Amino acid sequence: MRRVIVVLLLLAVISLPILFVLGGRGVSLIGQRVALVDVTGVIAENAAIGGTTPRMFTSLLRRAEEDPTIKAVVVRVNSGGGSPAAAEEMYQAILRLREAGKPVVVSMGDVAASAAYYLSAAADRIVANPSSLTGSIGVISENFVIAELLGDLGVTVETVVSGPYKDIPSNFRPMTEDERAYWQQLINDVLETFIDAVAQGRGLDEEYVRSLADGRLFTGRQAYELKLVDELGGLEDAILLAGRLAGIEGRPDVVPLQRPRPWTERLLQVAVPGAWEFSAAQLIQWLGIPPWGYQLR
Repeated sequence: MRRVIVVLLLLAVISLPILFVLGGRGVSLIGQRVALVDVTGVIAENAAIGGTTPRMFTSLLRRAEEDPTIKAVVVRVNSGGGSPAAAEEMYQAILRLREAGKPVVVSMGDVAASAAYYLSAAADRIVANPSSLTGSIGVISENFVIAELLGDLGVTVETVVSGPYKDIPSNFRPMTEDERAYWQQLINDVLETFIDAVAQGRGLDEEYVRSLADGRLFTGRQAYELKLVDELGGLEDAILLAGRLAGIEGRPDVVPLQRPRPWTERLLQVAVPGAWEFSAAQLIQWLGIPPWGYQLR
Protein backbone atom coordinates (compact mmCIF):
# COMPACT_ATOMS: atom_id res chain seq x y z
CA MET A 1 0.00 0.00 0.00
CA ARG A 2 2.83 2.34 0.86
CA ARG A 3 4.42 1.66 -2.51
CA VAL A 4 1.19 2.61 -4.30
CA ILE A 5 1.01 5.88 -2.35
CA VAL A 6 4.66 6.66 -3.10
CA VAL A 7 4.14 5.95 -6.82
CA LEU A 8 1.04 8.19 -6.91
CA LEU A 9 2.91 10.99 -5.17
CA LEU A 10 5.78 10.70 -7.63
CA LEU A 11 3.38 10.82 -10.58
CA ALA A 12 1.72 13.91 -9.10
CA VAL A 13 5.07 15.65 -8.67
CA ILE A 14 6.13 14.77 -12.21
CA SER A 15 2.80 15.96 -13.65
CA LEU A 16 2.82 19.35 -11.96
CA PRO A 17 5.41 20.98 -14.28
CA ILE A 18 3.51 19.72 -17.32
CA LEU A 19 0.26 21.17 -16.00
CA PHE A 20 1.93 24.49 -15.29
CA VAL A 21 3.39 24.65 -18.80
CA LEU A 22 0.07 23.84 -20.42
CA GLY A 23 -1.70 26.32 -18.21
CA GLY A 24 0.82 29.03 -19.08
CA ARG A 25 0.28 28.36 -22.76
CA GLY A 26 -3.46 28.74 -22.30
CA VAL A 27 -4.18 25.09 -23.21
CA SER A 28 -7.28 23.75 -21.50
CA LEU A 29 -7.39 20.15 -20.36
CA ILE A 30 -11.13 19.72 -19.78
CA GLY A 31 -14.43 21.13 -20.91
CA GLN A 32 -15.52 23.25 -23.83
CA ARG A 33 -14.25 26.74 -23.35
CA VAL A 34 -14.22 30.21 -24.82
CA ALA A 35 -10.92 32.07 -25.08
CA LEU A 36 -10.67 35.75 -24.17
CA VAL A 37 -8.14 37.88 -26.05
CA ASP A 38 -7.56 41.57 -25.29
CA VAL A 39 -6.80 44.28 -27.84
CA THR A 40 -5.77 47.41 -25.97
CA GLY A 41 -3.90 50.63 -26.60
CA VAL A 42 -2.32 51.62 -29.88
CA ILE A 43 -2.50 49.01 -32.65
CA ALA A 44 0.83 48.98 -34.49
CA GLU A 45 3.67 46.72 -35.58
CA ASN A 46 6.01 48.52 -33.18
CA ALA A 47 3.49 49.12 -30.40
CA ALA A 48 5.40 49.31 -27.16
CA ILE A 49 4.17 49.16 -23.58
CA GLY A 50 0.39 48.97 -23.36
CA GLY A 51 -0.24 48.53 -27.09
CA THR A 52 -1.14 45.57 -29.31
CA THR A 53 0.92 44.24 -32.20
CA PRO A 54 -0.42 42.03 -35.01
CA ARG A 55 2.27 39.45 -34.23
CA MET A 56 1.12 39.24 -30.62
CA PHE A 57 -2.55 39.05 -31.59
CA THR A 58 -2.02 36.44 -34.32
CA SER A 59 -0.02 34.18 -31.99
CA LEU A 60 -2.82 34.22 -29.42
CA LEU A 61 -5.45 33.34 -32.04
CA ARG A 62 -3.23 30.53 -33.28
CA ARG A 63 -3.08 29.11 -29.76
CA ALA A 64 -6.87 29.25 -29.60
CA GLU A 65 -7.10 27.46 -32.95
CA GLU A 66 -4.71 24.70 -31.88
CA ASP A 67 -6.42 24.03 -28.54
CA PRO A 68 -9.22 21.50 -29.27
CA THR A 69 -11.10 22.42 -26.08
CA ILE A 70 -11.42 26.09 -27.07
CA LYS A 71 -14.55 26.32 -29.19
CA ALA A 72 -14.84 30.08 -29.71
CA VAL A 73 -12.99 33.34 -29.05
CA VAL A 74 -14.11 36.65 -27.59
CA VAL A 75 -11.91 39.60 -28.57
CA ARG A 76 -12.24 42.38 -26.01
CA VAL A 77 -11.37 45.64 -27.79
CA ASN A 78 -10.44 48.86 -26.03
CA SER A 79 -8.41 50.94 -28.48
CA GLY A 80 -8.64 54.25 -30.27
CA GLY A 81 -6.90 52.96 -33.39
CA GLY A 82 -3.46 52.80 -34.93
CA SER A 83 -1.72 51.47 -38.03
CA PRO A 84 -3.85 50.46 -41.04
CA ALA A 85 -1.42 47.67 -42.01
CA ALA A 86 -1.51 46.23 -38.48
CA ALA A 87 -5.31 46.36 -38.41
CA GLU A 88 -5.46 44.56 -41.75
CA GLU A 89 -3.22 41.73 -40.49
CA MET A 90 -5.39 41.31 -37.41
CA TYR A 91 -8.52 41.37 -39.57
CA GLN A 92 -7.11 38.51 -41.64
CA ALA A 93 -6.13 36.59 -38.50
CA ILE A 94 -9.74 36.68 -37.32
CA LEU A 95 -10.96 35.46 -40.71
CA ARG A 96 -8.51 32.53 -40.59
CA LEU A 97 -9.77 31.51 -37.16
CA ARG A 98 -13.36 31.62 -38.41
CA GLU A 99 -12.40 29.50 -41.42
CA ALA A 100 -10.96 26.97 -38.95
CA GLY A 101 -14.48 26.57 -37.54
CA LYS A 102 -14.18 28.69 -34.39
CA PRO A 103 -16.60 31.60 -34.01
CA VAL A 104 -15.24 35.02 -33.05
CA VAL A 105 -17.21 37.63 -31.12
CA VAL A 106 -15.91 41.14 -30.51
CA SER A 107 -16.79 42.84 -27.23
CA MET A 108 -16.28 46.62 -27.33
CA GLY A 109 -15.15 48.41 -24.18
CA ASP A 110 -14.83 52.18 -23.79
CA VAL A 111 -13.48 52.75 -27.30
CA ALA A 112 -13.18 50.58 -30.39
CA ALA A 113 -12.60 53.13 -33.10
CA SER A 114 -10.91 53.40 -36.48
CA ALA A 115 -8.25 50.66 -36.75
CA ALA A 116 -9.91 48.93 -33.79
CA TYR A 117 -13.22 48.95 -35.64
CA TYR A 118 -11.42 47.79 -38.81
CA LEU A 119 -10.32 44.52 -37.20
CA SER A 120 -13.63 44.15 -35.33
CA ALA A 121 -15.51 44.05 -38.62
CA ALA A 122 -14.00 40.62 -39.36
CA ALA A 123 -15.79 38.95 -36.43
CA ASP A 124 -18.93 36.81 -36.63
CA ARG A 125 -20.70 39.20 -34.23
CA ILE A 126 -19.94 42.54 -32.56
CA VAL A 127 -21.33 43.40 -29.13
CA ALA A 128 -20.99 47.01 -27.93
CA ASN A 129 -22.04 48.81 -24.79
CA PRO A 130 -24.61 51.53 -25.49
CA SER A 131 -22.01 54.13 -24.44
CA SER A 132 -19.02 52.57 -26.26
CA LEU A 133 -17.40 54.85 -28.83
CA THR A 134 -16.80 53.20 -32.18
CA GLY A 135 -16.77 53.87 -35.90
CA SER A 136 -14.37 56.68 -36.88
CA ILE A 137 -13.97 55.11 -40.31
CA GLY A 138 -11.27 57.32 -41.74
CA VAL A 139 -7.57 57.98 -42.16
CA ILE A 140 -5.49 60.84 -40.76
CA SER A 141 -1.99 62.13 -41.40
CA GLU A 142 -0.32 64.76 -39.22
CA ASN A 143 3.05 66.44 -39.55
CA PHE A 144 4.73 69.31 -37.71
CA VAL A 145 6.42 71.93 -39.89
CA ILE A 146 9.14 73.59 -37.81
CA ALA A 147 11.00 75.55 -40.49
CA GLU A 148 10.24 78.98 -38.98
CA LEU A 149 11.26 77.83 -35.51
CA LEU A 150 14.57 76.52 -36.85
CA GLY A 151 15.05 79.76 -38.76
CA ASP A 152 14.66 81.76 -35.55
CA LEU A 153 17.41 79.61 -34.06
CA GLY A 154 19.64 80.15 -37.07
CA VAL A 155 19.31 76.55 -38.24
CA THR A 156 18.79 75.64 -41.90
CA VAL A 157 18.21 72.20 -43.38
CA GLU A 158 19.57 71.17 -46.76
CA THR A 159 17.96 68.16 -48.42
CA VAL A 160 19.06 66.22 -51.50
CA VAL A 161 16.47 63.84 -52.94
CA SER A 162 16.38 61.35 -55.79
CA GLY A 163 12.84 62.30 -56.79
CA PRO A 164 10.31 65.09 -56.21
CA TYR A 165 8.23 63.13 -53.68
CA LYS A 166 11.04 61.55 -51.65
CA ASP A 167 11.04 64.03 -48.76
CA ILE A 168 7.32 64.33 -48.04
CA PRO A 169 5.93 64.81 -45.57
CA SER A 170 8.79 66.98 -44.33
CA ASN A 171 9.16 68.74 -40.98
CA PHE A 172 11.29 71.39 -42.64
CA ARG A 173 8.95 72.86 -45.25
CA PRO A 174 5.24 72.96 -46.13
CA MET A 175 3.92 70.76 -48.94
CA THR A 176 3.38 72.17 -52.40
CA GLU A 177 -0.10 71.88 -53.91
CA ASP A 178 1.10 69.02 -56.12
CA GLU A 179 2.59 67.17 -53.14
CA ARG A 180 -0.56 67.66 -51.08
CA ALA A 181 -2.67 66.25 -53.92
CA TYR A 182 -0.39 63.20 -54.10
CA TRP A 183 -0.54 62.65 -50.34
CA GLN A 184 -4.33 63.05 -50.35
CA GLN A 185 -4.54 60.37 -53.05
CA LEU A 186 -2.50 58.06 -50.84
CA ILE A 187 -4.79 58.66 -47.85
CA ASN A 188 -7.89 58.10 -49.99
CA ASP A 189 -6.55 54.77 -51.23
CA VAL A 190 -6.01 53.54 -47.67
CA LEU A 191 -9.56 54.67 -46.86
CA GLU A 192 -10.94 52.60 -49.76
CA THR A 193 -9.26 49.49 -48.32
CA PHE A 194 -10.85 50.28 -44.95
CA ILE A 195 -14.30 50.73 -46.51
CA ASP A 196 -14.00 47.50 -48.47
CA ALA A 197 -13.00 45.54 -45.35
CA VAL A 198 -15.95 46.88 -43.35
CA ALA A 199 -18.40 46.25 -46.19
CA GLN A 200 -17.27 42.65 -46.64
CA GLY A 201 -16.94 41.88 -42.95
CA ARG A 202 -20.29 43.35 -42.01
CA GLY A 203 -22.15 42.28 -45.15
CA LEU A 204 -23.05 45.89 -45.96
CA ASP A 205 -23.28 47.77 -49.23
CA GLU A 206 -20.03 49.53 -50.02
CA GLU A 207 -21.71 52.83 -50.83
CA TYR A 208 -23.57 52.70 -47.53
CA VAL A 209 -20.29 52.23 -45.64
CA ARG A 210 -18.74 55.07 -47.65
CA SER A 211 -21.55 57.37 -46.49
CA LEU A 212 -20.44 56.70 -42.91
CA ALA A 213 -16.70 56.95 -43.65
CA ASP A 214 -16.20 60.60 -42.78
CA GLY A 215 -14.35 60.04 -39.51
CA ARG A 216 -17.39 60.33 -37.24
CA LEU A 217 -17.50 58.53 -33.92
CA PHE A 218 -20.71 56.75 -32.96
CA THR A 219 -21.99 55.57 -29.62
CA GLY A 220 -22.73 51.88 -29.34
CA ARG A 221 -26.44 52.66 -29.57
CA GLN A 222 -25.97 54.68 -32.76
CA ALA A 223 -23.68 52.03 -34.23
CA TYR A 224 -26.35 49.40 -33.57
CA GLU A 225 -28.94 51.46 -35.44
CA LEU A 226 -26.47 51.93 -38.31
CA LYS A 227 -25.76 48.15 -38.45
CA LEU A 228 -22.11 48.61 -37.52
CA VAL A 229 -22.59 46.34 -34.48
CA ASP A 230 -24.96 43.41 -33.92
CA GLU A 231 -25.99 43.66 -30.27
CA LEU A 232 -25.87 45.97 -27.28
CA GLY A 233 -24.32 44.51 -24.15
CA GLY A 234 -21.19 43.94 -22.16
CA LEU A 235 -18.43 41.38 -21.97
CA GLU A 236 -20.64 38.77 -20.30
CA ASP A 237 -23.18 39.04 -23.13
CA ALA A 238 -20.38 38.52 -25.66
CA ILE A 239 -19.14 35.42 -23.80
CA LEU A 240 -22.62 33.90 -23.73
CA LEU A 241 -23.10 34.70 -27.42
CA ALA A 242 -19.78 33.08 -28.34
CA GLY A 243 -20.81 29.98 -26.39
CA ARG A 244 -24.11 29.76 -28.24
CA LEU A 245 -22.42 30.15 -31.62
CA ALA A 246 -20.07 27.31 -30.67
CA GLY A 247 -22.93 25.08 -29.50
CA ILE A 248 -21.99 25.22 -25.82
CA GLU A 249 -24.88 24.86 -23.41
CA GLY A 250 -25.00 27.28 -20.49
CA ARG A 251 -22.22 29.67 -19.59
CA PRO A 252 -18.90 28.47 -21.01
CA ASP A 253 -15.67 28.44 -19.05
CA VAL A 254 -13.45 31.34 -20.06
CA VAL A 255 -9.73 30.98 -20.78
CA PRO A 256 -7.87 34.32 -20.83
CA LEU A 257 -5.07 34.15 -23.39
CA GLN A 258 -2.29 36.63 -22.71
CA ARG A 259 1.14 37.15 -24.13
CA PRO A 260 4.00 36.54 -21.70
CA ARG A 261 5.37 39.92 -20.63
CA PRO A 262 9.11 40.36 -21.32
CA TRP A 263 11.45 40.87 -18.38
CA THR A 264 11.83 44.56 -19.23
CA GLU A 265 8.10 45.12 -18.77
CA ARG A 266 8.05 43.14 -15.53
CA LEU A 267 11.02 45.12 -14.21
CA LEU A 268 9.33 48.41 -15.10
CA GLN A 269 6.15 47.28 -13.39
CA VAL A 270 8.09 46.61 -10.18
CA ALA A 271 10.01 49.89 -10.36
CA VAL A 272 7.05 52.09 -11.37
CA PRO A 273 3.70 50.37 -10.68
CA GLY A 274 1.22 51.04 -13.46
CA ALA A 275 3.85 52.41 -15.84
CA TRP A 276 3.56 49.46 -18.25
CA GLU A 277 0.02 50.63 -19.08
CA PHE A 278 1.43 53.88 -20.50
CA SER A 279 1.67 53.38 -24.25
CA ALA A 280 4.32 54.70 -26.59
CA ALA A 281 1.68 56.70 -28.45
CA GLN A 282 0.63 58.41 -25.22
CA LEU A 283 4.26 59.33 -24.57
CA ILE A 284 4.56 60.78 -28.08
CA GLN A 285 1.36 62.75 -27.57
CA TRP A 286 2.60 64.00 -24.19
CA LEU A 287 5.82 65.23 -25.83
CA GLY A 288 3.78 66.93 -28.55
CA ILE A 289 5.46 65.04 -31.38
CA PRO A 290 3.02 63.21 -33.70
CA PRO A 291 4.23 60.07 -35.45
CA TRP A 292 5.20 60.24 -39.10
CA GLY A 293 2.80 58.93 -41.69
CA TYR A 294 -0.88 58.12 -41.36
CA GLN A 295 -3.07 56.35 -38.89
CA LEU A 296 -6.57 54.98 -38.60
CA ARG A 297 -8.04 56.91 -35.70
